[in-house]
Amino acid sequence: MLVALVLLAAPTFSPAVVGELKTSTPAAGEYAMALSLDYEELITTELRVSERRTGVFTLSLAADGSARACAAARSVSVSEGQYRYEPPEKRQGARTNENVQLIGLAGRWRGEVSVAVITFDRVSFGSCDASKVEPQPEAWGTLGCSAVAATKQLPVAGLACEVDEKNPWLGLGLPLGGAHGGRGQAPHGRHVLLGALPGLKVDVQQSRSAPRFTFSAGAVTLTESEWKPRPQKKK
Repeated sequence: MLVALVLLAAPTFSPAVVGELKTSTPAAGEYAMALSLDYEELITTELRVSERRTGVFTLSLAADGSARACAAARSVSVSEGQYRYEPPEKRQGARTNENVQLIGLAGRWRGEVSVAVITFDRVSFGSCDASKVEPQPEAWGTLGCSAVAATKQLPVAGLACEVDEKNPWLGLGLPLGGAHGGRGQAPHGRHVLLGALPGLKVDVQQSRSAPRFTFSAGAVTLTESEWKPRPQKKK
């Protein structure tokens, strides 16, 4: 897995999406990304699906080889209607599902030929408090990251990362290699872009065509209280 990440890091990013990336070995530092994604699609004349996904990912690489990260994500998906025509009395109304996740991560990183391999083996679910991370039986997740300079599309220097296939990374991974998810699916993938502080903001819009990505520089912050499940309404 580590070898695959080393071989498949920044070169798998599409120049049409992020520009021509000039890569180097990452240095110790602070990096962050904020995601805002809107997806809507008419699957059939009777069925419409949509998803609103937001998230924040912060990463700290220390000179002593230690690594810390915090990841938060909220997705609200809505499905309205049914695949086939049904008379009014049998039609399905809107079904909404919300998923909120917050995790703290700790591990180690090392540079290998223009790529840093970052492995997280201690995790805290529901908190990013470093004192609460607990060892896992095996690595929770691995990133392969290259340092990249700013491009015409990418306004800040930072890290271009590819996540392992084992973990979905809370839906923060994106299809920045050109290909994107199939019909009826919000954009998702194995690519993550992080900006050197103050950070990088990523906006994704998709309706009928391929997703459109917009990158902007901006301060990225993560406030844990904002990433808690909303209270359920009483019926």
